[in-house]
Amino acid sequence: MLRHLGEDIKNKSYAHRASELVYSDTKLLLKVRGFLKKRRHPASDSVKSALRSGNTATIHLTSRAAASELNILRSGILKALEGMGVTTLRFTA
Repeated sequence: MLRHLGEDIKNKSYAHRASELVYSDTKLLLKVRGFLKKRRHPASDSVKSALRSGNTATIHLTSRAAASELNILRSGILKALEGMGVTTLRFTA
C-alpha cells in the first residue's frame, strides 16, 4: 500500500512540474493572431492556441497546410514577438 502511495505522489509531482513548465499564453496567441490579421493572412483564423515553455512558443493550428504556411512567415512572427522573450517557434496541427 505504501509503495503504491509513493508512486502516486511521485507521478503527481511530475504532472505538477510539467504544468509549470508548459503553460497556455493568451497574450502570445493574441499577438500572433494580430500579426496575421494585420497582414491579411488567411491562416489567422486557423490559429487555435499558443503554449509557452521558457523561450519556446508552440502554436497549434487547425491544419497542416496552415502550419506550413506560417513556417514561411517564421522570421516575421519572431520579430513581432521580440519583446516577449520568444526565440524559438514550433507549429503543430
